[in-house]
Amino acid sequence: MIKLVAIGDVHGLWGTVWRILRAASAVDADGKPTPPVLEGRMHIIFIGDLVHYKDAAGYAKAIGVDVYDPTDSEQLVRAAKTQIRDLRRFKSYMDAAAGNVTDQWSSQSRFPGC
Repeated sequence: MIKLVAIGDVHGLWGTVWRILRAASAVDADGKPTPPVLEGRMHIIFIGDLVHYKDAAGYAKAIGVDVYDPTDSEQLVRAAKTQIRDLRRFKSYMDAAAGNVTDQWSSQSRFPGC
């Protein structure tokens, strides 16, 4: 039996993603896939948007400001760097998961349509 964990529309809320993965016992304290994921007994499927925060409040929280100003080039750069950092961490997790973590765009999905 395979346990499926589906996570939809992350919208840059990576803290929430990692909490969900920890609660599902899909990630260890070092951010690596756990044995059930590595062995294929658990499959994590991400559906929907991974990046771009849903609203200005999400961007503000991500870069640590009270009010996000999309016309402020410094804030734009900080937001982009934050998203890149988070995506690299996610990619490392996916790459280490032996094909058992996929997103809707992945050509490696064992579950067609996901």
